[in-house]
Amino acid sequence: MSLANCQPHDPLWPADTVAALQTPSHLLERDFTEQFCLEVARATCWGHSLLLYNFAPHQARQEQNRRKLAFLAAALRAQAWGIGALLPYAEFMGVLEINCPTVSADFLVNPSGATPGERRAITRSFRPVLGSAWRTPGGGTALMFVNSHHQPLDFASRLRSSRLPLQLPIQPIGRTFSEDGDAPAVTLRTSGTEISGRLPGRCVLLVALR
Repeated sequence: MSLANCQPHDPLWPADTVAALQTPSHLLERDFTEQFCLEVARATCWGHSLLLYNFAPHQARQEQNRRKLAFLAAALRAQAWGIGALLPYAEFMGVLEINCPTVSADFLVNPSGATPGERRAITRSFRPVLGSAWRTPGGGTALMFVNSHHQPLDFASRLRSSRLPLQLPIQPIGRTFSEDGDAPAVTLRTSGTEISGRLPGRCVLLVALR
């Protein structure tokens, strides 16, 4: 992931190659924060390590980049805390089907090796709440929900008892990590194998089921 919307590169590459990748343009200067946060959310839900490439300290002075970094920091805190710290040793049980409102955003299409003239922006609608399930060491079940949108959103997900070791009634406990700090888990509602609630903007919710 890049704060500057540019492709990864090595400063030891030929100067003209690096310059072509970094060439300022009206397109690269546009705000693709929603795309950046969606990429962070996807990587987090799949248990990937999070990183920035070609980061320069001056980038953090820009307001839109500070918002990106705040969400990235929230995701990193979630990965390091309690349930999140167990996920590298847990079994990935798959992504969850999430029902939530859709939002629209601009996405930068900047394929590897593209020249400045080949870059373009497209507008797409998507569901910004993502989720995944994990079997933790000892046989427990953990859920992760991520809202990449800047506004709070309602969501609902029906858990598949055939895939997860569920004990009814579901008793979720967890913690929320957001741009504004960390707090106990948001209030969740359960009905049978369905879990629902309202996620704050740009947050990661980790839930243990017991």
